[in-house]
Amino acid sequence: MYKLTTILFLIVSGILCYTTYSYKDQHDLVQEERNVLKIEISNLEEDKKYLNSKVKGLEEVLKSLGREVEILEQKFSGEQSLYRVNDRLTQRNSNASNNIIETKIDGTFNGWNGESIFKMKNGSVWQQASYAYQYHYAYNPDVTIYLKDGKNYMKVEGVNEALHVKRIK
Repeated sequence: MYKLTTILFLIVSGILCYTTYSYKDQHDLVQEERNVLKIEISNLEEDKKYLNSKVKGLEEVLKSLGREVEILEQKFSGEQSLYRVNDRLTQRNSNASNNIIETKIDGTFNGWNGESIFKMKNGSVWQQASYAYQYHYAYNPDVTIYLKDGKNYMKVEGVNEALHVKRIK
């Protein structure tokens, strides 16, 4: 009976020790996890502060770019108005009775492809205003730009069709 009591005592003591040890280990693990989480939260807060400072910097850059865009838009709209006035004056001065401008394309001409832009020897720049495709190679070909039904058309030497264009400079 003494042996049985001793064995039972040892078993119960071992269970109690193990249970106590397990609770202590669990408590230590929880504390360790809390400490790790506190460090991670601290790191995240630092990251948040850093990113907020970057966002503020980018917001300032966007504001300055917005101001620059406004200035460019004002300048562009002003230039477009000047081009329109210049178009009217050029049309009046070129040939008042027929509204004709005669010039040459400055450099190589390869026809048009839907969004073509044409720089002229007189300094004006014209853009294709309707979709069409035409291939024709020429160097400094003669060009006649005329007004018909309120629209400008460009006739290039050696090309049978005239092209609807608008002046951009």
